Amino acid sequence: MERKNIATCALLLIIAAVASSLFFSRSGRSPKINLNPYQALGAVAAEETSKLLGDRGEIVIVINDPGGERDSVLDAQLDTFTRSLKKLGKFAVAAIERVKMDAMTRMATGGTMPPDQFTAVRAKHPRADAFVLFIGFPMLPPNELDTLKAGKTKLIVISAALPGYRELVSAGVIQLAIVPKPATAKEETAEPKNLRDWFAQEYQIVTPATADRLRF
Repeated sequence: MERKNIATCALLLIIAAVASSLFFSRSGRSPKINLNPYQALGAVAAEETSKLLGDRGEIVIVINDPGGERDSVLDAQLDTFTRSLKKLGKFAVAAIERVKMDAMTRMATGGTMPPDQFTAVRAKHPRADAFVLFIGFPMLPPNELDTLKAGKTKLIVISAALPGYRELVSAGVIQLAIVPKPATAKEETAEPKNLRDWFAQEYQIVTPATADRLRF
């Protein structure tokens, strides 16, 4: 993928992120939230992470800091993700890094991870085998995207489907993305019976081999 195209994709994230609220950042106040889709997301994300890394690895999880409010949706994802990983191999969660953003930063990034915080997290965990971002991928300049592509650390992104993801996955910058299916792509199916059913109903897995089939 040409550097110019990667830069264009990164800039497109700005436009899309402003209009897209990250699909997992709902408040945990409502007791009526159906947590099955989010538990399914965590479980399948763990399975796909295990497939990507093999049966072992050091993982750093990055989340959008909910602040003083508890986020039951995020809790459901993280709990299922970490519990599932323990069953799948010798994985160690080295840290859960929280991304803090004020109103101005959110406006500037559209809610995606600020580039400076991403750089700081990478520097803090140079031996990590994978970074799992439960937040939109940061808007980075072409030279940093090239560095990520050449590195050994895997990048796994679990967020809203933003323009640019298809190109970033195809280019090998992001090795795995899990994003929601658009409403138009959801099919009328029977009531889900298990977590895999819930996942198949709500989300899609994007890898370099399947990036061209990503549906927005």
